[in-house]
Amino acid sequence: GFNVLFADLDAIFLKSPAPLLSDGDIIGERIWGRPAMVVKKWGAAICTGFYFMRSTPQTITIFRKTHFMIASKRKKQPKWQASDQWAINHAVDDEVVQWESPNKMLPINDYHTKYYDYSRYAGHTTLTKTKFVVLPHVLVARSCPILKFGSTTPPGDNKIELKKWKLWQHLLNTSYVLHCFPPNAMPCPPGVKHGEKGCDLSVIMGHASHIHGEVAFDQRQGLWFMRDGWEDALKSPSSRDFLAWLASQYNGLRPGQGRA
Repeated sequence: GFNVLFADLDAIFLKSPAPLLSDGDIIGERIWGRPAMVVKKWGAAICTGFYFMRSTPQTITIFRKTHFMIASKRKKQPKWQASDQWAINHAVDDEVVQWESPNKMLPINDYHTKYYDYSRYAGHTTLTKTKFVVLPHVLVARSCPILKFGSTTPPGDNKIELKKWKLWQHLLNTSYVLHCFPPNAMPCPPGVKHGEKGCDLSVIMGHASHIHGEVAFDQRQGLWFMRDGWEDALKSPSSRDFLAWLASQYNGLRPGQGRA
């Protein structure tokens, strides 16, 4: 079989993630949101916006189980947005994880854990004998500072924005991948949170509101690398080689660098 690295389109690679993938059979970025039951049990879970699977008979068994879990839930709840994140975390948990550390992963409100802890959280499934690794958040960041002044250095007297700016520079220099969740990207009316009355849509990822939020965030924070007019160029590509065409649409900016 093949080893597989999966990443969402909004996961921005700053450097090769190969060093992150050398030890473990299932490796993923850290998240504190969903599935809530697993997060409550472990302290955090893996986000399937960036995860790696080493091809072994054991991992194949686990991932076949995720397919069954998704199909079974969709049969019971046809409107449910199929979630590989829900299925993979629960499938691993069902295999009974023996963690190397006696303590749970620290919560999202622990500032050091989010941005300055480089330790991986590893465990071993007792039923299928696989090594499961939750990466440190700082190396594949999901929770990112939102910059009021975008890619421009904030005024020297604005201490709050300067602190966020320095943290952003830290992530740009340290992270292998930035998978930032953007603000104002939920398909909800103003003032209404996802899941509340008036915004109970199950579909988030792929919704037009979410895509717009992703693009706006990347452009503001210096993570947008497509030149103006790329959408029109896509209609009549200059090359049938996608990678060559993509390279031709690069706007020349570096991570964290905004337009002049």
